Amino acid sequence: MLGESPELLAALDRLERLATGDMPVLIHGDSGTGKELAARRVHQVSPRSGGAFVALNCAAL
Repeated sequence: MLGESPELLAALDRLERLATGDMPVLIHGDSGTGKELAARRVHQVSPRSGGAFVALNCAAL
């Protein structure tokens, strides 16, 4: 994710804080808003980053 807006920086900070916890995280929003990018970021900075990242499109289920 690229950008310097205060809103984006706050969102990235929040994602990194969530990634350190040992709890499920639900990311929801409109189509095309970057939910999968956010989920990948959480995975990348989490202690579980060595494991597989599996993206699911719940609407397709």
